[in-house]
Amino acid sequence: MIRKQRNGSKIIQDDESIKNEFANIIIINLEQPNTFSGGDVHIYYLAKIYSQVYHFNVMWDIIKGPFEQFNAFSNVVALIKALLKPVNYKYRNLGSNTIVIAPNPYPFSIIRAVKISRSINGQPVVFFHHLSLSFKFCFRRGFVRTSINYFLNLGELAFCKILKIPIFIDNAKYYHLKGIEKYEDYGPFDPSAKSSNSQIEKKYDLCYVGRFQKHKGAIDLIHVVKNLKDSNMQVKVAVIGKVDIKFKKKVVKLLRKYNIEENFSFFGWIDNLQKIDILLSSKIYVHLSYEEGWSLSVMDAAYMGIPVVAYDLPAYSYMAKKYNSVPVGDIMAATSTVKKVLLNYPDALMLAEEARKAVSMYNYSDIARYHIESYKEIIRKRKGH
Repeated sequence: MIRKQRNGSKIIQDDESIKNEFANIIIINLEQPNTFSGGDVHIYYLAKIYSQVYHFNVMWDIIKGPFEQFNAFSNVVALIKALLKPVNYKYRNLGSNTIVIAPNPYPFSIIRAVKISRSINGQPVVFFHHLSLSFKFCFRRGFVRTSINYFLNLGELAFCKILKIPIFIDNAKYYHLKGIEKYEDYGPFDPSAKSSNSQIEKKYDLCYVGRFQKHKGAIDLIHVVKNLKDSNMQVKVAVIGKVDIKFKKKVVKLLRKYNIEENFSFFGWIDNLQKIDILLSSKIYVHLSYEEGWSLSVMDAAYMGIPVVAYDLPAYSYMAKKYNSVPVGDIMAATSTVKKVLLNYPDALMLAEEARKAVSMYNYSDIARYHIESYKEIIRKRKGH
């Protein structure tokens, strides 16, 4: 593959030259990958390319436990299990040609990667999806929780620096700045998603994909639907993703209070093809989240040519401002924007097409390639070459 850098120069490198540097990749994950966050989905896509395209020996180091509700308690449980779990005997012969990936900055993931690396003389790396949290709207997660997350990130960064563990800033803006602009072969999304969005029957007015939580804008979306109903506009909403057990009671209470239960269809976690079908059957993708590092679901929707209404966050830079942005936390503005898009849908589709072209530059094949070249360089420096 030929990769073009931002300065126009090209790097040409065959797969064998990379395989000579290292051959094994171990990825730390929980017992139920692909159900907690975009980060889990993200590493799953990358792992497929590591193994199927570049033929690396990819292994998953799974931490088992009660992680249906991923919260502070389960994080502590995962950390304890990561410390106590013996290193798999199958890793013993892998040696120094092994990269051990902590795909997220949770303590259990980093500690487990360090433990395995030291046991087999491998090389740990850590992915950080974003390094800063919004204090302006921290009340959505709670000031204490936001502060803990913030200082935990700082502590983890210091820990990685002391142990000289390479860090990958794993978000779309960073990859763009690194010059990963020429994309070939595998795209980040299913090819069927390229169907003409305008020709598909719309069963839903609005769609949301992700964990249905307060800081993800769940309450804001409910209020938007309520406001639309008050203005004599009934909308059907498809929600794809898990609703936390404790939060579910509040959601049900609000839906009943506003008499909009029939407006919402909750699908839970479904497979990728079902997700694509529902997305393409929706007129608008609404994402009123207060904090994002990347948001693959927003990128999915934009790639399919679906008009996006979202709060104005830096994470969505990959759409080049070609979406219907709303000031963060402004529910009335979100309501009027959704209404405007529905009433002027042909114009919204034109803007969505510009967003689709903008996000089409991002491709997992080249992102994986960038990682592999970086891993190779890390191994070379470690060996003193």
